[in-house]
Amino acid sequence: DCLAQATDSSASVPIITIDTAFPKPDEKARPPREWINILNKNYVYPPQARLDYIRGSVKVNFIVEIDGSLSNIEAEYIHRRTEKGTIYPPFDQGYELLANEAVRIIGLLPNFTPASLGGKPIRCRLVMPVNFGM
Repeated sequence: DCLAQATDSSASVPIITIDTAFPKPDEKARPPREWINILNKNYVYPPQARLDYIRGSVKVNFIVEIDGSLSNIEAEYIHRRTEKGTIYPPFDQGYELLANEAVRIIGLLPNFTPASLGGKPIRCRLVMPVNFGM
């Protein structure tokens, strides 16, 4: 979901509204070309998670600011496919190790190209999966 920013004349702080009330951005935010190389180069499978055979996909959400920098980086959830279907384990039981590593490596990414609306950059929320498998 991209976010559009408006300023209320009676308030000095910006009001952030999810784009359901606004048109879709003309251009979506884009990561830098080398983003996958940066993630692969810096990816560290947490040793205890490896020992405990913990695996899954962490969905990391963050905001691409109007200058392309990333903020509010956080793990949204982890899911794991099993023979019984997809499960969503809690962040305890060692899964927080995967969540912390996913947030760490997304935080290493350089500035993105921000989303734009009407030729002007806008804030945009993105979700990226980080997969941990053995």
